[in-house]
Amino acid sequence: MTVFGSIIAQNYLWCHYRNRQGLAKTQGPIMVGLVWVANVYTIYAYYLFTQLQALKDKDPAILNRDMWEWLHAFKLSFLVGSLLVFLLVYFLFRINWVYNSIINKLLRYSEQEQHAIVKQGHRYFWGSILVLVLAYAILTWFFVHWGFWDAFNLETN
Repeated sequence: MTVFGSIIAQNYLWCHYRNRQGLAKTQGPIMVGLVWVANVYTIYAYYLFTQLQALKDKDPAILNRDMWEWLHAFKLSFLVGSLLVFLLVYFLFRINWVYNSIINKLLRYSEQEQHAIVKQGHRYFWGSILVLVLAYAILTWFFVHWGFWDAFNLETN
């Protein structure tokens, strides 16, 4: 079973245990969508790191202008892109035959194997969120340490 299937399985068993089976088909795909967006943002953090590394020796006034242009150009596309990734994954995993095949595959395993699959899904979900937070914390530290914050706050009128 894939890690995304194990996230769906983890949510299914959690909802089944708490007698909320109706939530499982909604919450599982939402969790997978969040993981995909977190993974895309983590890869994007690496791209931003390489860009910061390439620009760290530029003149602060030029950096200020470039950063403001980048901010205005990409803030909307960043939101729209993450929304599209989320919706694509959400509706992909909500398709009946995809969702049912994941659940049927899970229910064929023994209880111990189900527990291992659920543990894998739980770890991957929270691990993806943790890696995303750490990546952007490190990126923020480099942004401040390399002087981009000072260049970003320059008055260039």
